[in-house]
Amino acid sequence: MRLTRLGRWLDHPLTLCVLAGALYALAFPPVHAGPLAWLALFPFVRAMRSLRTSRQAVLYGALAAVVMCAIGYAWIADMAMRFWRAPLPVAALLLLVYASFGEINFTLFALILQRWRGRFERWPAAATALLYTLLEEVVPKVFPDTLGSTQGNMPFLPASAALVGTFGLSFLLAWFGACLGWWGGGGVSRRRRAMELGLCLLCVALLWTYGLRRQRLMAALPVERQLRLALVQTNIGDAGVFIEELGSSGRMASHVIGRYAAMTQATVKEQRADLVVWPETAVPVTPRNEAFEPVRALVRSLDVPLVFGGYDFQVQRTGTWRVYNTLFWMDSRGRVRERYHKHNLLPLGEHIPFAERFPVLLDLIPNAGEFSPGPGARVLEVEGVRYAPLICYELLFPRYVRRGVRQGAEVLLNLTNDYWFGSYAEPEQHLSLARMRAFETGRPIVRATNTGISAVIDADGSILARTALWQPEVLRATLPLHTATVTPYVRAGEWVVVALAGFAWGLAALLWKFVP
Repeated sequence: MRLTRLGRWLDHPLTLCVLAGALYALAFPPVHAGPLAWLALFPFVRAMRSLRTSRQAVLYGALAAVVMCAIGYAWIADMAMRFWRAPLPVAALLLLVYASFGEINFTLFALILQRWRGRFERWPAAATALLYTLLEEVVPKVFPDTLGSTQGNMPFLPASAALVGTFGLSFLLAWFGACLGWWGGGGVSRRRRAMELGLCLLCVALLWTYGLRRQRLMAALPVERQLRLALVQTNIGDAGVFIEELGSSGRMASHVIGRYAAMTQATVKEQRADLVVWPETAVPVTPRNEAFEPVRALVRSLDVPLVFGGYDFQVQRTGTWRVYNTLFWMDSRGRVRERYHKHNLLPLGEHIPFAERFPVLLDLIPNAGEFSPGPGARVLEVEGVRYAPLICYELLFPRYVRRGVRQGAEVLLNLTNDYWFGSYAEPEQHLSLARMRAFETGRPIVRATNTGISAVIDADGSILARTALWQPEVLRATLPLHTATVTPYVRAGEWVVVALAGFAWGLAALLWKFVP
């Protein structure tokens, strides 16, 4: 009797959705148990089989999202307490609100499965996986995690993202979980389900083999140039904290620039560099400000180009100001040659959606930025190397990164400030998600941060060097630049995922005709 009750409790939608959210979260850093992601949709789909109303589907889908965020995104509550000075109950409420819209794809997935459960039960599980992957791609997310991005540390499989992208890996994992979730349901024989599961595992094996072959091909590519890098991490995340201590914003700027200059001068004098990189918003003044002159003098004395993050302003014809989060390139003579304005702004951090129409929102979140978006993806050529500039979490958007690579970028250059998000999990999560762009595009990544984790990632996705968190450090690394090739995913984009899903669904349906 007790075993029967235990079995019913384990098979209850409440238990299954909690388990699904936990498995999804634990597959990401800091735990990074990638194999758990293969099982994440199994309890979720199984839970949907017993729901009778759309209301139940919405509630249980939201429950899975809340569990996932409570485990994986607890740093959001910590950020709210430190940055917005929110009390713990308010911070917990903000985390709940984030789970409601930030991971709303879980809720939509549950709702659609419940409304058309009869069809999805009778169809091959590939249809369920396609639905999940489409929602992952089209539903906006503040922090764009995907099921496929959990596989970065798995052997060889992440290299297949060059063919199918991270969304293609998401489809594969969702397909496996859906095969298990629909097992024994919908009047479909277990022989048919077993045949589809075998087809899924065959696709896994084929992509694993492709990944193995691609890594071997990448290792055999000739090296055209060795790029000597110096990434300066001062452990200054918020320069504003020095204003009260030093008495003025001018002294604060001089102090911060002095810290960067001292670390840069010491490392370049010890060992030459082809490029020095300072992180996002490292320089708290514009290049037009007098306080910026020490930076020009430093660059001229060291005779080395510098890429740094800072702020830029433009006056509009109406007399209003536009403020940008900007990446600057300064040549070895101290001249600012190029600049890139961040295009994808962080909601509630760098801008407040609808604030122009509803100004009261600015009073509710007074510490949020009011930046303007830049024109979009572009390529900067520095000393003969073509870079795709990306600021902060722009590196997490595959479609946006692909635009820069299509324009001829050889290296993905990312400036990031993860100071605001604490040290619990976000820095590792951010690095893990960013790393997937190397697998997809076949381009190395140079990632400079204020407080960690700075990293240099090779074109095959391997991390060549990285820094610790909350430590002042200069990351010195030599990045091999290989002959650049365009991956199938860069060339075709998400159409590769559609082709994979259509092939899987169609072949499974065809095979079912021959199996009772």
